[in-house]
Amino acid sequence: MKKTTLGTSIAILTLAAGTAFAAVSEADIIANLTAQGYSDITVEVEDDGTFEAEAMKVGAEWEIIIDPTTGEELSAELETDDDDDHDDEGEDEADGETASKDDGA
Repeated sequence: MKKTTLGTSIAILTLAAGTAFAAVSEADIIANLTAQGYSDITVEVEDDGTFEAEAMKVGAEWEIIIDPTTGEELSAELETDDDDDHDDEGEDEADGETASKDDGA
């Protein structure tokens, strides 16, 4: 009788652990953000493993960072006209090269 109880306990703990570490999918994120009133949603995986979603809500563009394990919204930032997708100050948009302050002249 104890073996059955122990085996059942291990199975329950294994299932619970698997559920706790279940990854959130891009489809889950899109569904969640849509339910919150966002539209035009794009989702990318960042280098650190978090999801970055860009979406529109009430005529404004938002950048939302989402935990890949829990689906929790870690941050939401309103994009402004000053923001760009590159985050590289001094980048020349015409050729993609970084501008130098000292050109050696």
